[in-house]
Amino acid sequence: MNLDEQLLEITEILNKHDVFYWIDSGTLLGIVREGKLLSGDIDIDISIPYTEKENVLSLLPDFEGIGYSFKETWSYKSNDYIFKLVHKERDRIIDFQIYFENKEDNVWYSPQFVNRKSSNIFSKIIRKIIHNYLIGCANNKDTSKYPFAYDHITWVESKELIGIPKYLDNTEIKAPEDIIGVLELHFGSTWKVPNRNWDFILDDGAFVRKNPETFGL
Repeated sequence: MNLDEQLLEITEILNKHDVFYWIDSGTLLGIVREGKLLSGDIDIDISIPYTEKENVLSLLPDFEGIGYSFKETWSYKSNDYIFKLVHKERDRIIDFQIYFENKEDNVWYSPQFVNRKSSNIFSKIIRKIIHNYLIGCANNKDTSKYPFAYDHITWVESKELIGIPKYLDNTEIKAPEDIIGVLELHFGSTWKVPNRNWDFILDDGAFVRKNPETFGL
């Protein structure tokens, strides 16, 4: 297993401070299937419950001490659902995806924006301006303020699948309790077979085509 230095140094800090987290999405797929991060993946996916958000943010001095800085926050109706760290010398962005709890359905859920589509040239221009400048230049990117430009769907992961995250074999990197179940949720039963045509928005099985309010946000 060829573990990425950025992944190791970030998770070392999280482990040191007993943060409840799990590697997720493409990061989990790469480590389990390839024994390393996927070559075309530009970020490292780390999921945390909303109750850990302030705890992780309080660790910024630790992250800054090894070359990271805070990049941006994405939010939905003032609820932060992702924040990012960047390194001054390394390429991969650290994505902390924030999951909220729905006890009734026993799931973790998190908002995700989707660019609205239109065949109207004027609409396309306005949406491009919103995405590239109004949102693109903001440190706190609240996509819910621009319903003309964005729709919102929801990541949903069963709490039973995540369970109590555990260390992957021979590592100190925490992964969901049911690793195969989570990989099949996101990538389907053929997750072991690379798919160059896989589309993040269209193909990820963890996306539910409902807005976050449906789950209680």
